[in-house]
Amino acid sequence: ESAKRKKRVVAYTGEYALDQLERTYQHLQQVLLQKYEAAVQQGNLQLIGQYTPLLGRLELEPKAVQLYMQFLREILNDKVSAEENDIDGNQQGATFANKMAKVYNGSVSVLRHHLPMVSHCL
Repeated sequence: ESAKRKKRVVAYTGEYALDQLERTYQHLQQVLLQKYEAAVQQGNLQLIGQYTPLLGRLELEPKAVQLYMQFLREILNDKVSAEENDIDGNQQGATFANKMAKVYNGSVSVLRHHLPMVSHCL
C-alpha cells in the first residue's frame, strides 16, 4: 500500500519533493519526541496532554509510551522510597500492614495525579 502511494507521489511531484517531505516528517518526529521527552522529565502534565494526541499521527506511540512509563516508574520509586524512609524513621515498631498501606497510599496518590491527563488523552 505505501509502495503504491510512494510511486504516485513521485509521479506527481518528483523524487526531490518526496525526499523533502520525508526529511521534514522525520524532523517533525524528532522535534516532537524531544519536546515530549522534556515535558515528561519535567512532569509537565499540560504539555504532555498537548503533545500526546500528535504522537499517534506521527507514529510515535511506542516511544512515547516507553518514555511515560519510565517517568511513572521513577516517580513511583521516589514516592515509595520516601514512604519507606518515613516509616523507618518515624515508626520503629510499625507492622507490615502499616508499611504496605503507606506504600500503597503513596502509589495511589501518584497515579491519581496522572489519571486525568491519561484519561483526557485517550
